[in-house]
Amino acid sequence: MRKLKFVFILSIAFCLAVPVGTIFHELGHYIVAQFYYDIVTLHKASVTYFEYRLLEDEELANFNIILGGPISSILISILGIYLISNKPFTRISITNYPLASILKIVFAFFISREVFISLQLVFNEGVSNADEYKIPDYLNLNVQHFNIVVFIIAVSICFSILHRTVEKDSKALFLLSAAIGCGVGYWAWVLS
Repeated sequence: MRKLKFVFILSIAFCLAVPVGTIFHELGHYIVAQFYYDIVTLHKASVTYFEYRLLEDEELANFNIILGGPISSILISILGIYLISNKPFTRISITNYPLASILKIVFAFFISREVFISLQLVFNEGVSNADEYKIPDYLNLNVQHFNIVVFIIAVSICFSILHRTVEKDSKALFLLSAAIGCGVGYWAWVLS
């Protein structure tokens, strides 16, 4: 029963993190777009912008807007890592999972967005609308090579967070909970 409760609570936390993370990611795009465009609209999983207002390079402006989302996600992850690094922090386990620790871990795990998207782009040779496709494309880099590097870095960060925050006997259930929660959250928020 403890294991089921642990999985349930963490799955809910990660499920709720998807819309929150998506909104913050899109807010990053939105804030940068407002600097360059007169009409900017924030949607639940995207941003639209029209009527470029500057005389400078619009292509560079669009690149900066693209960077705004991933930078926002990375900053939230850094905040979570910072909160984990400061005392007090209680590692979670099947028998002990304080809400404050769960929230800090979920923030730190915002970097996991890069794991899933970069992995998708490594195996998808077609054009994508993802930021992680547009960034290397703008920089004239190989999209797959760029995303292999991003994947390795993001996975390394996630495993480091996992190692520092979850007791050994609870790690598999934690990963299962994260997969379930993020999958349900993605389906409910992004795909619906």
